[in-house]
Amino acid sequence: MYSEIIINTIILPFVFGIVYFFVASKFNYFNSSIVSPTAGLLLLSIYVLLEGWPSLPPVSSKTKVTVLIGGFTIINVLAAGLRTSKFLMVPIMIIAAIAWIGWNRLSDPDMLLRFVVLLVPAFIGSWMFYRFENQNQLGLAWPVSLIAFAIGSAFVALFGAYIGFAQMMGAFAAFIGGFSIVVYFVLLIRPNVSPVHLSQTTLQIIFLTMMTVLIAIVLFAPIISLSAIIILGLTLLGPYVQVRFDSFHVALRPILVGLIVAIPAGAAIAISAS
Repeated sequence: MYSEIIINTIILPFVFGIVYFFVASKFNYFNSSIVSPTAGLLLLSIYVLLEGWPSLPPVSSKTKVTVLIGGFTIINVLAAGLRTSKFLMVPIMIIAAIAWIGWNRLSDPDMLLRFVVLLVPAFIGSWMFYRFENQNQLGLAWPVSLIAFAIGSAFVALFGAYIGFAQMMGAFAAFIGGFSIVVYFVLLIRPNVSPVHLSQTTLQIIFLTMMTVLIAIVLFAPIISLSAIIILGLTLLGPYVQVRFDSFHVALRPILVGLIVAIPAGAAIAISAS
């Protein structure tokens, strides 16, 4: 049983991340119409691996999460070439996800704070994507931030007695980790060669997938630390923090950003555990 959990939660998603690196490196990482939907497909594969095939039409929150991951992938890929306000696109999709997943709980006044708290990581993530073109993507700041966000969310879910989605977030962290480790290895051996880095469209698909799962965690976990969710949103500031490290060697930047974003992730975990 434990070996199956380790394989499905860590090993296979990690391998998916390595495979994704080679897909991204082969298909021109930025402009390919293959790279972004492949990320969504692999994230859906991880979901099915852990939760099984969803029943359609969607009724439960877990089934709705599956539909939203697929829908967000399609929307982001189609909108990639549009000159629309991406600052608005991301929060609108998150608010739609909150409303659909939590529809049956909107009338419960005791749930109001849970809905409000979800807006914190939603706003921070949206703001960072709004500033995406001003960010340096050579230091793995986004992948490192998303790994911290996923790990923090996994422990928040675990301490909130929502084990299934704790595994899911852990698997997402392993997926991005597999991709990032190969990129970092390339940085070490070939520092003068531009490594594979993810486009804004791909990163939005990954972030929205994580946010969709986090919405289900916050709204349906038996117990949840709302202050931990607020602090967890600070992990998404990694790309903003990396600007301070642009003068450092490119191989040092992911480590420095990782140390910074580990602080709010660790704080969120500690608060959830207390």
